[in-house]
Amino acid sequence: DLSTMSDTLKSPNHEDFQALTYWLRAWVGTEIKRRRTKAKITAQVLATRVGVGIGQVFRWEAGTNEATFERLALIADELFCSVGELFPPFTKIRRARRHFNT
Repeated sequence: DLSTMSDTLKSPNHEDFQALTYWLRAWVGTEIKRRRTKAKITAQVLATRVGVGIGQVFRWEAGTNEATFERLALIADELFCSVGELFPPFTKIRRARRHFNT
């Protein structure tokens, strides 16, 4: 029922999951920006190549928005890496999960 769902959404586990999700978005965004800068590609050029506005690239890089897998694949192609290379190593994810209790 809806009250049970509401209680579940307010639980500490949900908040920890949200914190982990934010951490992961921030990691991916930082990695996109690092690789974009290293490849000497402007945010505008990346935006044009993956079919979004420049603001969306900045939101990804800031970790405030997350890209779909399809967009991540396009981004990775433009940045000469795999989608997996945009994410933290598994050991860091495992450590973060312990930290956030998820």
